[in-house]
Amino acid sequence: MIDVVPFEPMNPLPPPEPMSVLEPDAKKPGKSRAVRVIGIVLFVVIYIVMLVAGGELRRAALVGIEVFPFAILAILAYAATSSGKKALAIVYWSLLIGGVGLMAILMTFAADLPKLQSLSPSGTGDGHPAMPPEILFPVLLRAALAAGGAFIAVVIGSACFFPSVRIRAARLLNIDAQSFVHTTAVATAVASTLILLVPLIIVHEPPLLIFIRTANLSKMDLGMDLRSMIYVLIWIVPASFAAVGFPQIRTLEEARQRLGLMWPGRRQILGAALVLPVLLAFSYLMDHGISGLWHWLKWPETDSDSVELLFGFASRPAGALIASVTAGFGEEIVFRGVLQPSLGIILPALMFASLHAWQYNFDALLQVLCLGLIFGVIRKYSNTTICALVHGSFDFVLFMIAYLSGHGH
Repeated sequence: MIDVVPFEPMNPLPPPEPMSVLEPDAKKPGKSRAVRVIGIVLFVVIYIVMLVAGGELRRAALVGIEVFPFAILAILAYAATSSGKKALAIVYWSLLIGGVGLMAILMTFAADLPKLQSLSPSGTGDGHPAMPPEILFPVLLRAALAAGGAFIAVVIGSACFFPSVRIRAARLLNIDAQSFVHTTAVATAVASTLILLVPLIIVHEPPLLIFIRTANLSKMDLGMDLRSMIYVLIWIVPASFAAVGFPQIRTLEEARQRLGLMWPGRRQILGAALVLPVLLAFSYLMDHGISGLWHWLKWPETDSDSVELLFGFASRPAGALIASVTAGFGEEIVFRGVLQPSLGIILPALMFASLHAWQYNFDALLQVLCLGLIFGVIRKYSNTTICALVHGSFDFVLFMIAYLSGHGH
């Protein structure tokens, strides 16, 4: 199914890139340490100014919290040339992944908030509403299970730092088992993928869709969601360059090439145009096939009405275009630009699918996983730019189909 990407016949391509590259620990001198320190200090100062300024600057700064902590992890991993610096990077990794785990626990607990808010304050004599045990116990149990699941995910991810585990991982992923950067990348991808699935596994429904059904969408500023997507993309681009070693072991040009950000030729654009209808047709058949299977097995399916509300900010052509460009380019530069050259096609595709686990159920996640694998094959035989072009165009067509069919209103 994913072997029919028509890039090769359209344009002879160089051999597939070696799977090597998140990078072996830095041996090549980059910018001086003083320049890096000055850059970090300037970043901190500018970020604080954005927070203090308020308004859109503060909103952009807060959105950056989703992105720049991972860039800091990459910087620490590249700088970890001694045991002490490696220990510092591992401690930071533990705090960062622990924070992701905490978010998963909170999302699991918050999925029960609509049920808790619906309780009538019958009172307990001290002014507090009564909490029926048949509601309280399941809520606490799910929160405890989420904590346990997140903890197990962190433990599995941290095991990648042990030599025996990373040697085995190197055989599967073709990474450098001696590279601390590669090890950190694998640990982060494994732990994050597992953690992001925790709320869906425990609640049996994407937590964001639960919020959507109970939120007063008529009062939501949908333009704010579009601006948030733009802010995320603005953060992702420099973070991705830092994640591949700029400026520590690569120049700006070397980092661009490592990310696969190439200006596409006419034949590659034509190839992308030919891939798009094939991908849309495959997606249509996959959607109906998986939906039929889930319905026959009576498994929980994704609430399509809530998904349409969730993506209400893309319900008009202008919004659809912005959402498609930002999501297509932003996701591809991370998963197929930063991760795939070192971690292969499958692990980034799994992480790509798990990133959507708070908004889709397992039926839709399976479709996202298949699409991630296809994007991975496209990336392998072309570049990240073409992959982002296909991804963004695919999203835009789906948004416009929903709009023209009346579902986007």
